[in-house]
Amino acid sequence: MIKIKKNKLGNLKNKREKTFFLIKFSLIFLALELLVSIINPKILGIIVANLVAKITNSQNIENFIIVDNYAYEITNFCTGLTSIIAFIAIVVPLKKPDTRKKVEFIIVASIAIFILNISRVSTIILVAKRLGNYYGEITHIVSWFLMFFAVFLIWYYLAQKTGKISEMI
Repeated sequence: MIKIKKNKLGNLKNKREKTFFLIKFSLIFLALELLVSIINPKILGIIVANLVAKITNSQNIENFIIVDNYAYEITNFCTGLTSIIAFIAIVVPLKKPDTRKKVEFIIVASIAIFILNISRVSTIILVAKRLGNYYGEITHIVSWFLMFFAVFLIWYYLAQKTGKISEMI
């Protein structure tokens, strides 16, 4: 009977820690998204549009990529910043690893996420060019969800290198 009570207390502590983690994650994510919306770094959208236009042999005007008289705007949400912010919001509130290792994770993951995002946007444009804008839009929606899954996989891979994930939260 006492063993059950200890287990219940342990579960309560664990639930509290997870709840606190989710609150910290949400606050960090919202704060960074707000900061990006205030700063509005349009230059990053222009850089992504230029890279994708070169990869896909398309025309771009500033942060727009033109496919069959249809303009795809590369906004801050299309640059990979939101995915990077999500990764940061996952890593920062964790108990482990130490701060130095977290910074390393964030740098490595940010580079990987940016490269994946360029591939994602390039795929959207190539699908639109070959199959039409309708399928480009479908690819855009599907790839957005896949990108968040990729962020989780990157975190999971890096987390496995430092120890048990259950000890991190």
